[in-house]
Amino acid sequence: MTQYKMIDLCSGLKGASQPMIDDLGWDVFTVDNNPDLDPDLCIDIVELARQMDKGLIPIENIDLIWASPECVEFFKCRAPFHKDYYGNKPDMSLVNACLKIIEIIQPTFWILENTQSGSHYIKPILGNYRQKLGPFFTWGNYPLITCSIEKNHKAKNDPGHHNPLRSNIRAKVPYSVGENLRLNIERQNTLTQWGIFVEDEIYQP
Repeated sequence: MTQYKMIDLCSGLKGASQPMIDDLGWDVFTVDNNPDLDPDLCIDIVELARQMDKGLIPIENIDLIWASPECVEFFKCRAPFHKDYYGNKPDMSLVNACLKIIEIIQPTFWILENTQSGSHYIKPILGNYRQKLGPFFTWGNYPLITCSIEKNHKAKNDPGHHNPLRSNIRAKVPYSVGENLRLNIERQNTLTQWGIFVEDEIYQP
């Protein structure tokens, strides 16, 4: 029986949501703009945010939204050798669209995930990241994820430039992260059971 509902925005290879997909207690809806990744809804996130009144995705009683907007442009904007092409300011439309969808749906828990490069541009919007899990930086309202990820996780899983899904493979969130989040959410009965914390224990340098 389904007890929890999740939406995975910019779902890619479904790293964050795969543990929930594998669990009969969860109903997961995935959204991505690449049909090769077999999302439940194939659409650009910016367009989805514009069409939220069209009923394209579930919006009621959502327990968790995970959003991983693409990070390639953030990296290239901070790399000196790309500045002539990309400039110094990345397009923030994907991040803003994810946040708009989260604001409209008002899930119990939400996470926006990105990279160290992305954190420089997301920080002015959301403040400092809440957790750093190896190369994955997260913001949001969720039970703390208590598993460790190697800092060089993405480099170790790099399939090489020849692979058309290279960026998706490198960006795939480890199964252990989603599984730990799933268990922590299921163990929480009320927000107050985990909502009291010391700020320095969450915001890591």
